[in-house]
Amino acid sequence: MFFAVGEDADPFTNLCLFTYYLLHNRGYDLFKYLFEQFEKAAYVQQNLEKFFEKCLKYLVSYENDWKSLIIIVRMIGLLMPIKRQNFNPDSLVTRQFTKKFLSQLRGNLNNKIKLKEKSDWNLFKNGLIVLFTLQFLYGDDNDENLVYLIIDEQIRREIADGLIEQLLEIDKPMLINSNWIDLLTIIDPQKIQIKYLNLASSFEIFINCLIKINESLLTRDFYLSADDLRTYFEERLQGNHLTSKFLFFFLLKISLRINVF
Repeated sequence: MFFAVGEDADPFTNLCLFTYYLLHNRGYDLFKYLFEQFEKAAYVQQNLEKFFEKCLKYLVSYENDWKSLIIIVRMIGLLMPIKRQNFNPDSLVTRQFTKKFLSQLRGNLNNKIKLKEKSDWNLFKNGLIVLFTLQFLYGDDNDENLVYLIIDEQIRREIADGLIEQLLEIDKPMLINSNWIDLLTIIDPQKIQIKYLNLASSFEIFINCLIKINESLLTRDFYLSADDLRTYFEERLQGNHLTSKFLFFFLLKISLRINVF
């Protein structure tokens, strides 16, 4: 057993430490077994701040080692799906790790994005989704949307589809970074949903998101009706996401007046 470190040991922190140990000793062939065991164990995630603290300490020194960087991304893919309770919104170490690691990954992303083994690709894809999610959670509007750097259109769309679903899984308005709206121009139009409005953190972003959603829907001869919008706002009101009925009717009226409807 890889994780026989102690009954109360955090398995995700151990995952980082074992990854560092195997990379340091060039035990590349063992990662298949490490990752398979971790997936089968189905560990329940808690706060991941300690995990990223160890990642920041041990796993940001492989800038020119693409073999190791790919393995680290695959290791991070084991975190999927991530929940809101897994994050401290003020975590400095998570922000620092995300920024440093993505800067290392950015340069040759397209050279290494296709992997031969399907299992390797799935973990790598999930790792990118987690990292891009962290960038949206901890970055700001000045950060480059790295999804656009992916040249292969099918892969770019596949990652964008998973990324916006992961953001919905966290169900937290993007208070700092509004670049997530650009994902609506990349994702599969067949998967567009009105609930993407949940991510809007301001009235301006809400309206921009609404327009982009409707533009994408029009590409498949579909549109948001008054009933669609009314149902959506009623559900948000019942879930205490809207603070008043006045706000409900105000947003509904404004939405219906946008010239794309």
